[in-house]
Amino acid sequence: MLRPKEKKWIPYVIALIIFIAVMLIPPKDFRIKDGTLVTYEGGDETVTIPRTVNRIGSRAFDSTVVKTLIVRGNVKKIDEGAFAYSKITTFVFKEGVKDINENALRNTSPLDIFFPSTLKTGVNLDKRQEKALREEEEKN
Repeated sequence: MLRPKEKKWIPYVIALIIFIAVMLIPPKDFRIKDGTLVTYEGGDETVTIPRTVNRIGSRAFDSTVVKTLIVRGNVKKIDEGAFAYSKITTFVFKEGVKDINENALRNTSPLDIFFPSTLKTGVNLDKRQEKALREEEEKN
């Protein structure tokens, strides 16, 4: 029989199990293969990329309802057309993101984009996107 003071480790073990489950089990709305986000299949308008993702694949957000996307620093690479044809208007790329393909934002209409200082390769905004960003800045 265990004495009361010998049971003090049990809450720590439970907390560790919960922490591991939260960190390793991807949210149900994300299809992730080998660390690459293949598609987002949820219906949320604001989405934060899970910690288990280190790359966002081509067309991962095609035809989603997402309006605001937060990309954590654990994502190191974003492929060509990752956000193509999406309805995302606000992109927040956190410190740590290094490589965003120059055509990742092709055929999108972003109003706000926040780039990190860690970004090594750039994004090309087409003339329509640049105009929309300028107009939004002028309103504010």
